[in-house]
Amino acid sequence: PDISIGASMHIQYASLEIGSHNVLLPPGAPSMSGKYEDSDWTLGLQLGGTWKVSECVTAGLTYITAQKNDFSNVMPNPGGPVDFSLEAPQQVGAGVAWVGMEDKLTLSADINWLNWANADGYSEFGWENQWTFGVGAQYEAIKDKLILRVGYNYGKNPLSKQTIQQDMASIVGFPAIVEHHVGLGFGYRFNQDFSLNVAWIHAFENTMKSSGTLMPGFDSSVESSLSEDTIDVGLTWRF
Repeated sequence: PDISIGASMHIQYASLEIGSHNVLLPPGAPSMSGKYEDSDWTLGLQLGGTWKVSECVTAGLTYITAQKNDFSNVMPNPGGPVDFSLEAPQQVGAGVAWVGMEDKLTLSADINWLNWANADGYSEFGWENQWTFGVGAQYEAIKDKLILRVGYNYGKNPLSKQTIQQDMASIVGFPAIVEHHVGLGFGYRFNQDFSLNVAWIHAFENTMKSSGTLMPGFDSSVESSLSEDTIDVGLTWRF
């Protein structure tokens, strides 16, 4: 009764479209303008377990496999478009939760490690491994019916500064530079077996800049700003 284990399959569909222009090409270079697009499916696995340490405290571990999507002829190249892969990194996470106030209030904290440095398509652009830290709370506002949730998460920007040529591709092409996130959500149980969970997450705006010599006599700088809003809806059926 104190140990639970679980597994789930992840089915991921991804579409990649890269638009290329001739702005930075030297005179006489072959044209690479146009759009390059492809899509791909991939499978992954998530494993996890929890241990009820005491009547009020539960600890958990989770592992998610890497998921790689392979795209054909999508990366512009002077000799013709080439293949490109993007891999969602493997992840390891651990967390702990405390339950009190007659099981109405839950406080939790977790830590996750994301292996960007070995993920295809990200390691080439200088992504570093990332640690994320989160805290959250949920309160049962209506017994067996309505649960309210709030949370905060921090993850350091995984992009490392490199040469201006690499930064132009990573900072502009993959601007995953947001660090602070807050979330609000609720869960509603229609009956003993069927429930709905909804969440809104906001990632606060962050900016990253880089400058350097693009080619002899041509100094350049790039800047990218990003903020995000996400809505997540989930349905759960217990049987």
